[in-house]
Amino acid sequence: MIRRRVAVLAVVVGAVLALVAYRSARDTTEAESPTGSRAATSTRAATITAEVTATIARDPGVFTQGLELDGDVRYESGGRYGESAVYAVDRRTGAVLRTFRFPPQYFAEGLTKVGPNLIVLTWQEQTAFVLDAATFAERGRLAYRGEGWGICALGDEVVTSDGTDVLTFRDPATFAVRRTVAVRLDGAPVRELNELECTGDVVYANVWQTDRILRIVA
Repeated sequence: MIRRRVAVLAVVVGAVLALVAYRSARDTTEAESPTGSRAATSTRAATITAEVTATIARDPGVFTQGLELDGDVRYESGGRYGESAVYAVDRRTGAVLRTFRFPPQYFAEGLTKVGPNLIVLTWQEQTAFVLDAATFAERGRLAYRGEGWGICALGDEVVTSDGTDVLTFRDPATFAVRRTVAVRLDGAPVRELNELECTGDVVYANVWQTDRILRIVA
């Protein structure tokens, strides 16, 4: 198998980045609607240099969409119609422990681990697959509107992106929308929010086809 090296960065688990633009709560003005939607406007952005602390080997043939590290296991979802799959990989050896393959009409996107399960988005099929993380047995499917791009677990919610400037906060069991956040940087919307990683009260969002990661205080 052809393999390549991927950087693992200390500043954000599971995402490769070179530059980080961020907004913090003290530097942000916000307006909230009665429905729970919120617009956030950054008044200051900073560039942070990432430090590469380690590298891992992976299969270059996988069109990676979602990536999550859990102990000694790396969960990775790969896209494309007819090729979409989720892999559990031993982080120490790079060996594939188990694989879940999607029906050909589904294009897999981001994934996250919630309790004992993985939730995996699909691009335009408006369906999230719920898989048992230990066995990859399918536990159910969740419906949503619009496209699915990235997802991460934040407290008792999951956060999803759809390629726009809006992050959606959902109930992880039902996928019902609890609230939304429109991301603004220096007053302008940041569109094509893609892969997401959550830690503490922060969402890290990659901007599609760039080397930028936004640090968003949720």
